[in-house]
Amino acid sequence: MSEGARKVRFGILVQGPWIEAWQARSLGEILRVAGAAPSVVVVPEPNHARRDRRVRDGLLFRAYRRLRPSRALRREPLGPLTGNAQTLKCRLESTATSPSTYREDDVDRLGELNLDFLLDFGGDAASGGILTAARRGLWSFSVGDARKRLDGALAFWEVYDGEPVTRAALERRGDSENMILRAGFFPTQLGSYAASLDTVLFGCARWPASVCRDLLPGLEGGPGALERTASPALDLPFRTPTNAQMFRLLSQEVRHVGSRLRNEVLRQADWGVGIVREPIQAFLRPGYRPRVDWIPPLPGGVFLADPFGIARGGTIHLFGEVYDYRTSRGSLVSIPVPDRGPQGPAVPVLPQSVHASYPYLFEHDGAVYCVPETSAAREVRLYRAVELPARWEFVTVLLPGVAGVDGTVFRHGGRWWLACADGEVDPFVHLYLWHSPDLTGPWQPHSSNPVKADVRSARPGGTPFMHEGTLYRPAQDCSRTYGGRLVINRVTRLTPEEFEEEVAAVVEPFRDGPYPEGAHTLSAVGDVTLIDGKRYARMPGGLVSAVRRGFELVSASQ
Repeated sequence: MSEGARKVRFGILVQGPWIEAWQARSLGEILRVAGAAPSVVVVPEPNHARRDRRVRDGLLFRAYRRLRPSRALRREPLGPLTGNAQTLKCRLESTATSPSTYREDDVDRLGELNLDFLLDFGGDAASGGILTAARRGLWSFSVGDARKRLDGALAFWEVYDGEPVTRAALERRGDSENMILRAGFFPTQLGSYAASLDTVLFGCARWPASVCRDLLPGLEGGPGALERTASPALDLPFRTPTNAQMFRLLSQEVRHVGSRLRNEVLRQADWGVGIVREPIQAFLRPGYRPRVDWIPPLPGGVFLADPFGIARGGTIHLFGEVYDYRTSRGSLVSIPVPDRGPQGPAVPVLPQSVHASYPYLFEHDGAVYCVPETSAAREVRLYRAVELPARWEFVTVLLPGVAGVDGTVFRHGGRWWLACADGEVDPFVHLYLWHSPDLTGPWQPHSSNPVKADVRSARPGGTPFMHEGTLYRPAQDCSRTYGGRLVINRVTRLTPEEFEEEVAAVVEPFRDGPYPEGAHTLSAVGDVTLIDGKRYARMPGGLVSAVRRGFELVSASQ
């Protein structure tokens, strides 16, 4: 931020001297943005209408929230996060349409503070003049389907109805229309409403800070980053889960946990790799269902996934991850697949001291490079082939200190780009972009990182490609299960400051083949395409691996 530039000024609306854990995280992220500090804390006086609504909450719903509390809703003290911010106590007035209308004199006092925005952590649907008291309006979170919104039961119906994703948005509120500043889709945790709520609330907590970063370069200009998609403002009646609905929710959670135990303990995911003798752009055709030549399973009770390849002299050198449930570790191998005749044996390549997968391959200036996933080492590494397939040399660390998941490197618009998920944040929901003028760096983060939050199409899933002058990006749809299916995104805007894409095609699992339960990698090798597929089977060491993961999850939660 240049010297003399005006700093961001904002206020927060709260319920009292505390905020919830996810709100504290959100405020902490804003404080990390240069020049951002809260100027005022707005505390409304007790609202009898709101207390009356709480009395009408269902008995079982209240008991559930006590017995299975959400980490995101845990209360934390507000004082350490507000510093020298002044406190403004306001009195709410009830009207025929809203119990949360701020008085005109309080709105005038807020207007005199010259705020850039107000962030609503108050929990009530504020209305009236408060919506325009700050220069860029009142920002609030919308969690779950707005048509099913519940006071105190955010995102409840997504779990209740068994929907695979839960939507969240950061909106600039308006009387008749809301402006969407950020939006995303998170996986619904059908086995636990509390866990689902944690996933969504912690997942969207960074959004106000992201919008603040957009505002900093041009505070004196127009709305800029706030010119986003509009959505209608809905005035919905209060609803709360009944006791009968809570009984049904509990039974659904038990059934879902049982289903997961059956798939993860009695059976495990078994992956295989197939070859499609057509170019990757063929998957853009509506209804395209190619013939897949599946490679025979590897011996030793391991599976092969994440296929990438390089063609040399009539042979595809197929690289992939070999995973062994007995060790819960993945390693990388190369398998020669000639045009004719049987495939050769798997040869270990690029040994790593941590779990390795997704050996992303690409060519540049006559050399072959590989970016394997080594997220456990918290870095993204680059290797160059000395002699295919087995001899490689380490080149550099592209992203130090980043637990990059499924790192995918490509050139576009005269720059190098690296797309990945972040294993320390959420490996399925968020997409991060990095860019550089040269392959070896320096690499810079995209100004809007994470550029996308959508469990249905964010995590990289193969080789980006150009078709008819447009860039396409394969990605994973993990909304129902990890590696459930693939989507191919059409990238409509990609610069160091902007990113937009839309789903152009969906690649469903190959139900008539030996791996009918999923697919999560699609990679190009000239005019040939590699793909993987998932099925469930009893794997050697599967039970031991499931028990080991269970202990790790319990230890991490303590």
